[in-house]
Parts: sequence; C-alpha cells; structure tokens
Amino acid sequence: MKDMAGKPGHIMWPWDGAVPHSLAHGILDDVTYDWYYLLRAVLRSGGRAEILVEDTIRNAYEKAQYYTKIPVCPTGASGLAGLMQLTDSGAIDRGESAGLFFTGFDRSKAE
Repeated sequence: MKDMAGKPGHIMWPWDGAVPHSLAHGILDDVTYDWYYLLRAVLRSGGRAEILVEDTIRNAYEKAQYYTKIPVCPTGASGLAGLMQLTDSGAIDRGESAGLFFTGFDRSKAE
C-alpha cells in the first residue's frame, strides 16, 4: 500500500462520469489527496466505507440543528448521517455508545 501513496491520481480518482450532487457537497471532493490515509485507517480499524442516502443526510442535518442548536452544515452532519444509517442497518446496536464531531459551520444560517 505504501507504494500507492505517492501515486494518488493513478490509483484513486473522485468519481466516474458526471459530477455527483449532494446536500453535503463538501464531501464531494474532486481531489483525492487523503484517500491513502483514510483507507489505511479503515483497514487498520476493521471499519468500512458507507455510501450515505441523501434523505439520511437531510434528516441528520435537520435533527442535529433541532436537537443541539449547533449551526452545523450538511457536510458537518454527515457523520451523524452515517451513524444513523449504520444503526438502522443493524451494523451498530442502538444501545451502543458512539462519538462523533460536527465539523462544518452552516453559513446559510449565519447572522
């Protein structure tokens, strides 16, 4: 894997075909600079990548703002969307403890 780290454009690319659209547009990065470190962390931790359903992103964004009053943007709420989706699928038990960060500010609601 270390041999792949220095060749990001030859090993990993952002997407095939048309540019995707999402409410969480900040995770649709067209530069694959961090793929190696993310893949390494997933493999080392036994984790997995999750493709989020757009409705789950919207639901997480709305719940995050409503219940916490934190002005998080949809991209920043995508971690919550992942947790919700993994819980709904049974990959994470409902009673299990989990931590996450809201990492983006919703500038559309700035005063």
